[in-house]
Amino acid sequence: MPEHETDYPEYDSDEREHETDEHETDEYETDELEEEAETEERLPDGIPYMEPGPEEEPEAEAETEAETVTVTATATAPAPGPRPKYSAEISRDNPSCFLFLVDQSSSMSDDFRAGDATQPKASGVADGINRWMQELSIKCAKAEGVRDYYHVGVIGYGNTVAPAFVGPIAGRDLVPISEIAENPARLEQRTKKVPDGAGGIIEQTVRVPVWLDPVANGATPMCRAASEAYRILEEWLDEHPDCFPPIVIHITDGEATDGMPLERIRALTNMQSTDGNVLLFNIHLSGHANADPISFPATPDVLPDDYSKMLYETASTLTPMMAALAREHGFDVTDQSKAFVLNADLVLLVQAIDIGTRPSNLR
Repeated sequence: MPEHETDYPEYDSDEREHETDEHETDEYETDELEEEAETEERLPDGIPYMEPGPEEEPEAEAETEAETVTVTATATAPAPGPRPKYSAEISRDNPSCFLFLVDQSSSMSDDFRAGDATQPKASGVADGINRWMQELSIKCAKAEGVRDYYHVGVIGYGNTVAPAFVGPIAGRDLVPISEIAENPARLEQRTKKVPDGAGGIIEQTVRVPVWLDPVANGATPMCRAASEAYRILEEWLDEHPDCFPPIVIHITDGEATDGMPLERIRALTNMQSTDGNVLLFNIHLSGHANADPISFPATPDVLPDDYSKMLYETASTLTPMMAALAREHGFDVTDQSKAFVLNADLVLLVQAIDIGTRPSNLR
């Protein structure tokens, strides 16, 4: 990255030494080898010719064949079972992708909880995704640079429906993570609180890369956003049919203004690679200070209205890996828990993004 330095993990590149042992060849008597060469003849198809022996009794021949069949059946290994879904390795030859659908309507200018303070929802979402992209760049880094295990896209929907990247990668649907790492729009100075080593807290100035700006303008064309996501993922799956399925992170604070998006969102999760269906996280943000968050429910009965039930129904069921990560974060989830949170604040937003996108199966 120009003028932006990132400390990447060290890559253990120690070369392994392989010793080559000299192979000893068993010695044979020259006379014995020559004698075998003279007595052995070969048929045209390469099968050794054997002198016929004494004629065997028919019963003995049948018995020998039966024994051979028995031995062969015993030695046959069982056929391997089907590979579990969502287990494909992610590599540079077989990458996966993350696609964010971000509500950028006017209501995203309203504040929501950000720890002990408040922050406009659009700013919190932009900060969260920018930080996530920096962390993903680091996780995909090796000694030679950032490896393209993933391609990432951000589609904003509000006054328009379009790619939301700014800077050198603006206007692109899906971008390899190495290009994202090398091309932030700018570096901004931020302050963060860190321990001072003596039991206190001090503020430290840091520079952070920015790829996404906060936007809050217009209506909520969720149907159009879902159709655009379908187009992008259809092209991706045509080119990467065996990939770990794409993961869509949908972040919104309100209802669609261009129709009922149920069927269009369901069309997304009906798409699939050979490793499973597309995975969809629905993250609903709330600006109400007293709104109770609901995280990864296993039944729609706990939800307050038809709109939240629609987000629940269209969200994917957590994979076993995602469920394990949710438990790490302290959430009580089951095998039926959905990738859906309602009334999220900034902390829950960041947790949900981590649960939905934590890299795994990298090779």
